[in-house]
Amino acid sequence: MRDVQRLGGHDDEERRVQVRRHNEVGVLSEAFNAMLARLARARRQADIERHKQAESERLACLTETAAAIVHEIRNPLASIVSGVELLVDDKGVSDSERHEFVAIVRDESRRLNAVLQNFLKWTRPAETLREPGDLNAVVAQVVEMYDLTLNREHRHVFRMEMAESLGPVSFDADQIRQVVWNLLLNSADAMKSPGTITIATAVEEDWVYIKVTDTGSGVQGSPERLFTPFYTTKAEGTGLGLALVRRIANAHGGWVTITNLSPGAMVVFAIMREGP
Repeated sequence: MRDVQRLGGHDDEERRVQVRRHNEVGVLSEAFNAMLARLARARRQADIERHKQAESERLACLTETAAAIVHEIRNPLASIVSGVELLVDDKGVSDSERHEFVAIVRDESRRLNAVLQNFLKWTRPAETLREPGDLNAVVAQVVEMYDLTLNREHRHVFRMEMAESLGPVSFDADQIRQVVWNLLLNSADAMKSPGTITIATAVEEDWVYIKVTDTGSGVQGSPERLFTPFYTTKAEGTGLGLALVRRIANAHGGWVTITNLSPGAMVVFAIMREGP
């Protein structure tokens, strides 16, 4: 009875019983041994199928990642090569055109670097190191940096609605900077013409929130899909920005959501104030 109760373990074949008699007990023992053998074969086959499935999923993920990398690298590389060839040739190229080609090479090089950095951050996530800090100051610093650099072309208006006091907050400053930067990029891309981006912080019991709202076109389809790695609705995008935001939220014991507004959309990033 003890062997029957333990059926399904990895040592079923070792539980074979010796057949000492050729009566009803012997027949039952042989049937029991045959059943153990079938269970062992089934388990081995199931293990093989699981390994095949895991390998298939791993290869599918690698293929998807490689395709995304190739797709994102091809266009900036082509622009860089074309710009350099025109600069080297230097025939019939005016000074204004030369400056334009140099700007193209510079901008595409930066975009290429950003693509590679995003992939590296996704494949090799950094350890989350939470320390007490001024979350409002970190958010404001990123907004100012974004406004001084990438916002020159778009000319979006930034509105800051910071909570007067968040109390003690423990967070990884570098990762929160990445979150705010990605959310600003996401909101800016959602607005084809100059609009307004509102950045707010808030606190409610043990939760601290960073909310980024834009006046863009909103999210087409399911907002949840935007957090899927490599999924993007943009002509130029890795589909990793919001996936990284969610990963950082999870590492802080928090969560992130996207809600459609009229107009625009709002992203809410929440973390536990003192850590999980």
